[in-house]
Amino acid sequence: MTSVTAIICEYNPFHLGHAAQISHIREKNPDTVVLALMSGSFVQRGTPALLPKYERARGAVLSGADLVLELPFPFCMAPAERFASAGVYLLHSLGGVDTLFFGSESGDLSSLRLTAERTASPEYRSALAETAMKAKHTALSYPRLAEEVYRTLYGEGYPVTPNDILGVEYLRALDRFHAKIVPETEKRVPGYSATAAREAILTVPQDEAALSRLIPPETLALLRSVPTADERRLEGAILSFYRLADPFSLRSLPGYVPGLEYRLTGAANEAESLSDFYGILRTKKETDASLRRLVYYGLLGVTGDLLSGLPRYTSLLAANAKGCAALKELKKTALLPILTRPAEGKKLTGGAAMQFEASVRADRIYSLAKSFDRAENPFRKTPYIEE
Repeated sequence: MTSVTAIICEYNPFHLGHAAQISHIREKNPDTVVLALMSGSFVQRGTPALLPKYERARGAVLSGADLVLELPFPFCMAPAERFASAGVYLLHSLGGVDTLFFGSESGDLSSLRLTAERTASPEYRSALAETAMKAKHTALSYPRLAEEVYRTLYGEGYPVTPNDILGVEYLRALDRFHAKIVPETEKRVPGYSATAAREAILTVPQDEAALSRLIPPETLALLRSVPTADERRLEGAILSFYRLADPFSLRSLPGYVPGLEYRLTGAANEAESLSDFYGILRTKKETDASLRRLVYYGLLGVTGDLLSGLPRYTSLLAANAKGCAALKELKKTALLPILTRPAEGKKLTGGAAMQFEASVRADRIYSLAKSFDRAENPFRKTPYIEE
């Protein structure tokens, strides 16, 4: 089988920096299959993806990827450690992935590897647990505590930028699962970011010059034909859920601490809008992303047990001919099901079935965030196959 180079990604949206990354992979290994393991309907920052997952996957294939598989919900909307761990485990379980390629702010694999080794050490984990216990009543967030413990033990070197943080978590996960996948990184191309691309897309009226500087033509074409998601359309669903929720049912939320259930229901009854709801809930101990994730976990029925597991399946979202050939080979080595259409999910059992049901719930709620006239059936979606 031809070598497979994987990218764990969100493509929210796919921009020219992503295209440059794929081009770099092709330059180093022209024959490799570029596999994008992409987030589904929700993304790590705790919001609905700007474009639906099948359309984002189609844009990725049209822009250079060969095969797009899904990092399913709720792992696609998890903190960095869980997000990276789930992605690496899934790639490891496919059995045919040779390389994990990721962008990083530093571009320094050896430095990231040293940090990964240090943060996985018993010395660091013990010190962090002890510090977190002593500081549970302080205003410091867990990421800030982790950084302070690292600096106390080792000095400089703790990652503070998003992609370096993910890079460290990828390396830790590769070691934890004893994966035979070789990590590679390159410094991110300056001037391109998903945040800037989203801002250009959502600006009214749209800045066409900015769009063309940030986004490839294939993604621009999708933006012209596919309705984007707007979290504000979920305002009624979120506020209604928490106003009517039985507080006891919220005690199974990931990261639950006593009193959280009343904090959520009380804020919902007081809030007049979604932004108001988040504003009432916000504390110094939580990042905005962690707060948004928590709110969606409740709405979508994500428990601590569900999120603490590992992916038990993946789904095909898009492929070209080269990707289809690679998929055929991966199905022979994979230790978990690869669904080629959503209807196959009804045959899953056990933990895989529970994860698939959670993903379907997420897709159904996601459809409410889009501008459309009728409900969408997740089971009628089909992958994009480039002829």
